[in-house]
Amino acid sequence: MTDLAKRVLELLRRHAVGRARAIKADALARTAGTSWRQIQAAVEELRNAEVFIASARTGSPRGLYLPATEQEQHDALGSFRRATLTQITTYNRLKRARRIAVRSAGQTLMPFGAK
Repeated sequence: MTDLAKRVLELLRRHAVGRARAIKADALARTAGTSWRQIQAAVEELRNAEVFIASARTGSPRGLYLPATEQEQHDALGSFRRATLTQITTYNRLKRARRIAVRSAGQTLMPFGAK
């Protein structure tokens, strides 16, 4: 685990346990002395290490937090599931739109990266 990931986890444990104490990534970045993108990378690293970091995207406060209860974990997983399914649906629609656009132009689909 990187030093930044350890620092982010420490900050979340200190300041953001429970949905009501969610903290925005840019505030974490300022506190850690890094960028928002680096915080996102550290959060991804922590999640890949199976640390349960939730994201509050609606309501107040918005931001990242460590769920304090099983109900918060359940709610966070439901929110993450809905967001993931929405992305998959959008991906499939874009694939379909690409096939339609290529067919209507009388072209054949080339694999990505083919010349």
